[in-house]
Amino acid sequence: MNGPVQPLLALQSPSSCLLQARAPLMAWRTLAELDLGETEQVLMPTLERLGGWVLNLPGRAVTDVTVFRMALEAGIAVLQGGALRSDPPLRVAVALEAALQVVAWQLHPMQVSGEGAAIPWGMYSCSLWGWSQAHGVDHVHWACRPGAPPVPLTVALLAGRILSGATLAWLEQHCAEGVQALWQGAGHAGPAEDTGMFALQVQKAARALAQRGLWHPQRPPGKVWCTGRHYCLLWPLAGQDLLKEMHGVTAVPPAASLPWLETLQRAGCVLGSGAGAVEMQMHPLLGRPVQSVLAGGLLEEALHTLWP
Repeated sequence: MNGPVQPLLALQSPSSCLLQARAPLMAWRTLAELDLGETEQVLMPTLERLGGWVLNLPGRAVTDVTVFRMALEAGIAVLQGGALRSDPPLRVAVALEAALQVVAWQLHPMQVSGEGAAIPWGMYSCSLWGWSQAHGVDHVHWACRPGAPPVPLTVALLAGRILSGATLAWLEQHCAEGVQALWQGAGHAGPAEDTGMFALQVQKAARALAQRGLWHPQRPPGKVWCTGRHYCLLWPLAGQDLLKEMHGVTAVPPAASLPWLETLQRAGCVLGSGAGAVEMQMHPLLGRPVQSVLAGGLLEEALHTLWP
């Protein structure tokens, strides 16, 4: 195994992991805004499967928090956001996808092995609990390996293995675009936000900002405008608007601007790479040069739809 090996980890049972996650699981129940039958038949089986998939495996960087807890918290952040409030099925789909994003991102560079086990845990072929039971393993070694794994771990692969049949059937009936975006995540391994589902969330946030009059190309404060070919975003103010709308963040520290920009770039919602994509452009309303970035992908599509 490559990379520094972490201390031997005693695996907990799925029931113990779920018991320790009672508070975030209850938050999912409340924030999903589904009726009792849908919550118990559609939502909870998938969250329980997620707990069994990663058990109490710690995060690769923040080792005092489990991957399961990180995944649940990522979904809660989506459920608390405002952009998808009027569309519960899509909000649940995005929350589930956000949870799987965290799992894919945390597990992607990891290798988990056990004393006496002939092969390490495959991560997507079966759950950590199923693998440990099949090989009689109750303690594991884990470490981050350099380079890409033999089989890239993707959100789409995890969705096909972790989401229950009832969850998938419900999403297909009530949220076809969410299911399609999940499968569009196939082939993308690495940063959690590099998926079609995240881009859909950005697109809906932009529409919500426009509908409330916060974004308009011909009205102050001019956070979006069109150059004729592309839509520009006033940076970092427009990026802060998106972050607030999507995750309910009330204040965005300046230090968060670059990571958030890179997140939008990985999803194709902003063109360019890193801070070099921020350019000085003459603002048609303000009449002076301002920092801006170019919208791309589903975000640009939404802006051209709103203001052809």
